[in-house]
Amino acid sequence: MKRRKRRSSKTRSSGAARKVAVEVMDFEELSPDEESERLRLERKVERAFYEAGLALRELRERRLYRSTHQNFESYVQDRFGFKRRHPRRKS
Repeated sequence: MKRRKRRSSKTRSSGAARKVAVEVMDFEELSPDEESERLRLERKVERAFYEAGLALRELRERRLYRSTHQNFESYVQDRFGFKRRHPRRKS
């Protein structure tokens, strides 16, 4: 569980006093079992993204979207709801 604390401090800039808000965050530590489970689940998510990327690349390279869409981008957007957010990357 994340706990937030707000602190204020005064600083001087050009002879004038200013208040600056500083946010301090405390995080709850995980037990060794929870840490292990978190790492296992993170790896599972990473693997799923990797597998999805491979499948999308094959769909694009083999043009397996062509029976329903004119281009890969519109296929991915319609089928999966993904929009391109990054410049095209060469693989």
